[in-house]
Amino acid sequence: MTKRSVLSLLAGVSMLFALLPFAAASAAPASDVFFSEYIEGSGYNKALEIYNGTNGTIDLSTYSIDLYSNANTSPNASVTLVGSVAAGDTFVIVLDDSRIDPALLALADQESNAINANGDDTYVLRNGSTNVDS
Repeated sequence: MTKRSVLSLLAGVSMLFALLPFAAASAAPASDVFFSEYIEGSGYNKALEIYNGTNGTIDLSTYSIDLYSNANTSPNASVTLVGSVAAGDTFVIVLDDSRIDPALLALADQESNAINANGDDTYVLRNGSTNVDS
C-alpha cells in the first residue's frame, strides 16, 4: 500500500468518526400536533390523520378543523375535536357517511361531515384561534 493510499484511507476513516456524533443525534420533538395523512379515496372514503410528535398527551378539546372549499375565505364546515392523542400516536377523523369503507371506519377516532374535501379544498387545524397546520 502506498503512502498516498494510507493517507486517503486515514482521511476517510477520520471523517467517518467525525460524523458519528451527528448520526446518533435525534430530532427534537414537535411542539404541537400536525396533519400527517390526508386520504381522499374512492367514493366517500375520506379521512385526516393527526400525529402527536410531542413528548406528552394532547387534549384535543380546544382543537378544531375548518374546511375551506372552492377558495372561500371563510370555512364552509368546521368540527371541534374530542378526546386526546398520546405522544407518538395518531388521531383519525373520517367522513361521517354510512357508505364509508368499514376498514377505514375501523381506524376512526371521530367522524364528521366536515371531512368532505375534493382535492382543491383546504383543511386548517386550529388550537383555539391559532392556526397549527394546513
